[in-house]
Amino acid sequence: MSSLPTGAVTFLFTDIEGSTRLVQELGDEWAKVIEEHDRMLRETVEGHGGSVVRFIGDAVFAVFPFPADAVAAAVAAQRGLAAHPWPGEVAIPVRIGMHTGLGALGGSDYVGIDVHRAARVSAAAHGGQILVSEATASLVERALPDGADLLDLGKHRLKDLGEAETLFQVSVRGLREVFPALHTLELVNHNLPVQVTSFVGRTEEIAAAVRLVAGSRIVTLLGPGGTGKSRLALQVAAEVAEGFGDGVFFVSLASVTDPELIPSAILGSIGVSASSGRRSPAEHVLTFLQDKEVLLVLDNFEHLVSGAGIVGDIARSSPGSKMLVTSRVPLHVSGEQEMPVPPLAITAPDTMAESVASVDAVQLFLERAAAVDPGFVLTDANAAAILELVRRLDGLPLAIELVVPRLRVLPVEQILERLDPLTLAAGARDLPERHRTLWNAIAWSYESLAPIPQNLFRHLSVFKGGARLQELEFVCNFRELGLDLLDGLAVLIENSLVRRSDRGGGARFEMLTVIREQARQLLAETGDEELLVERHARAYLALAEDAAPLLLGRERKARLDAIAVDQDNLRLALDFFVVHGRTDEARRLAWAMWRFWQTKGQTHEARQRLDAVLAMPGGAPACRAKALEASAGIAWWQGDLVLARTLYVEALEIQRSLGDQKEIANGLYNLGLTEAFGGGEAARAEAAIREATEIYEALADRGGLGDVRWAMGNFVIHRSGDPEDSLEYFRASIDDYAAAGNVFGEGWAHFELGSALYRLSRLDEAMRELRRGLELLYESKDDSAVVMFTLVFAAVAFARGDTERAYRLAGAGWALRDRSGIDLISLDINQIPGLDLASLEALTGLERNAYLTGRAMPAAKAVALALDSP
Repeated sequence: MSSLPTGAVTFLFTDIEGSTRLVQELGDEWAKVIEEHDRMLRETVEGHGGSVVRFIGDAVFAVFPFPADAVAAAVAAQRGLAAHPWPGEVAIPVRIGMHTGLGALGGSDYVGIDVHRAARVSAAAHGGQILVSEATASLVERALPDGADLLDLGKHRLKDLGEAETLFQVSVRGLREVFPALHTLELVNHNLPVQVTSFVGRTEEIAAAVRLVAGSRIVTLLGPGGTGKSRLALQVAAEVAEGFGDGVFFVSLASVTDPELIPSAILGSIGVSASSGRRSPAEHVLTFLQDKEVLLVLDNFEHLVSGAGIVGDIARSSPGSKMLVTSRVPLHVSGEQEMPVPPLAITAPDTMAESVASVDAVQLFLERAAAVDPGFVLTDANAAAILELVRRLDGLPLAIELVVPRLRVLPVEQILERLDPLTLAAGARDLPERHRTLWNAIAWSYESLAPIPQNLFRHLSVFKGGARLQELEFVCNFRELGLDLLDGLAVLIENSLVRRSDRGGGARFEMLTVIREQARQLLAETGDEELLVERHARAYLALAEDAAPLLLGRERKARLDAIAVDQDNLRLALDFFVVHGRTDEARRLAWAMWRFWQTKGQTHEARQRLDAVLAMPGGAPACRAKALEASAGIAWWQGDLVLARTLYVEALEIQRSLGDQKEIANGLYNLGLTEAFGGGEAARAEAAIREATEIYEALADRGGLGDVRWAMGNFVIHRSGDPEDSLEYFRASIDDYAAAGNVFGEGWAHFELGSALYRLSRLDEAMRELRRGLELLYESKDDSAVVMFTLVFAAVAFARGDTERAYRLAGAGWALRDRSGIDLISLDINQIPGLDLASLEALTGLERNAYLTGRAMPAAKAVALALDSP
């Protein structure tokens, strides 16, 4: 051990690409090849001042005190391997990867995230290629061997699921310098979350799970909370990602409380709106996935097993897709392959450091200990205590992670002594042994806190998916506790009870599900739960109502993102108001949420939620009117104009009775626009719009005037059929919306103006307006805008004779319409010969290929193609 360098070192990994094929090709000669390969690499490493840590099959792990020596060794190795006369004149393609970081020893081997990062850099390479991390590249760029150059390959996410980092190729003149795309996560479409710690051990479990995924449609990783199922599933997904042409998607179900919302969660994770017209999300997900090859990682399924039928339905309807599930209980669906996930290995042949260092649970302990105390090392003196500690913790990863922070104040031996007197919390004695161990680990961390941080820990359990500082302050009322918020959170983070994340663009504080469950039970025992849950609901009502007026303006994207990241908390709040019969607050929250639901394509959930709040008894007329208006708005975007009109009529009647002129004008605008689109009487539509105009003029309301002028432009087109007469209305509405700061309205006014100009064959002008409108609306990832703009861009391209672009855009638009539930566009686009759906489906040859290419196009590419139109 003492011969290996520590401190700042450069790790080098190699392995032979395609070794299985070479074994078959070379037969008995393979053993000689490996012997010669190992000799050459050992001599090259040691000849450049490095040390071979170990040989692993056909791979080598080496370490160097100086990065320039490591790179020189890699260059020499590739030159020597390329020039060597191998049996049968075969090439031995060796890939090499390097990373510079902290060399911390655990026994006779290195521990720490930097070792894993170096291994992953190597795994990203191709045979004959040398890759280095940015850390290494920055140290060697002026000290490269003769004939070697650094080539910046850009940012890549390695399969350790860490943050993307820049990789460099060391190109060697005279050897191969051009290689295919790296074996990184950039090769596939995915949403796998970034992990801030390395994945330790589980080599056998990963290999077993990879085999099961290869041979089964549904694989369920089973085990109690804290065994590391989720982390294992993510790592397996990263390993097999390249085998799924349409992507790998992580679907977190921990915060989903209703089994009926599983399809919506799946659609949201793969970037598809959770509604498609009148089809349910379940029907939508089956239709969308039927011709796809995806891997769905369905995480934390145990509380939703009554809804597991959707898993079997997907397996039957999408033969190219597979599902990797984590759960505490089996799903019991046809085709399910169960794989129990045991705790980490905890046995060693003896208690000497070298033996103990190879134990998975000890490796995890050492990895995490290095983060807490960089000077902590495994020695013969403490090896027995560390092994006994992880054994007492049953090898449960979460329990180990919770205990490691104690190293800040206690040596391992004293931590071990304090495990013995731990007693189980009330109500936990009937838990299975491994659950009791985890409960103990959490309880110990909890009991080590002072009383005030203990209160904070319990209070945080009312949040689902974490919370921002603002909501934490309101709900937990830290001033009552006599605690500084940031100090308290720092204590909980130090004890691994809370973690900080940046989801949504700002600081959030979250609990793992198993920790939250225990904290919630502890809260229930105090009698404070009811008060905190009520505060929680009020906090998120305030968040939604603060955001609602800004969902049309310049802060639109930020506010939509804020609602999205807290949607689980908002659902809890709405459920609370409905269950407790608080009609007005339920309707206020539903009203505040409806524009978010529409923009993100969650119209199915919106319909269910709005129907529920409208069915509640009593309540103030003003709140009912706004809920009716929200429900009508959802019906409008679903293309159900009959229902929309019915709801708008009732809402207007209530607003007239209340006498608020601005609300009356808004009700008249909504009703007049629906009448114009939906086949109502022209005189009634025009009268409603003109009455609304008079009110807004009296109020000098520029936003309202933008609405009614936009509505009048549409009325003119849909009833008189003369687009020319509509142009002045749309241009005026653009000015009004811009003055009012209404980005949503401004974008749609450009859309209507561009559409009118298209009808007049003024195509260049139409393109300018359409581009401006789409740029305004797509900034906030507005699904409805992508659908409608893409199809009109297709119509303009078709009119110009650019049929390939037209068919690709039309394919994208129609497919996006199916995925988003936005049906309004079909009212117009089906009237264009050649772009109606029936004509497109009948295309043949190259034209059909263009159409099908468009149908497979994601929204971002469709937008780019539209904006790039000449």
